[in-house]
Amino acid sequence: MGSLGAAMYAGVGSGVFDNLADAVAHCVDVVESYSPDPERHALYTKSFNRWNKAYDALNSGYYTDELMDKL
Repeated sequence: MGSLGAAMYAGVGSGVFDNLADAVAHCVDVVESYSPDPERHALYTKSFNRWNKAYDALNSGYYTDELMDKL
């Protein structure tokens, strides 16, 4: 949580705001929003899964405790 979030919680705790929704309504100004691209999401998910498989294959058993103790 950043300083704005901490200030909003403090505002709720001290009674300045009724609840967090009220604090957000008074403190946050949404300027722009983005919607995910389903096509890119599918591509990134596929790539991430391939990376995880490669990582697991390269990492399984290679760095043993015995080897790491020698380094």
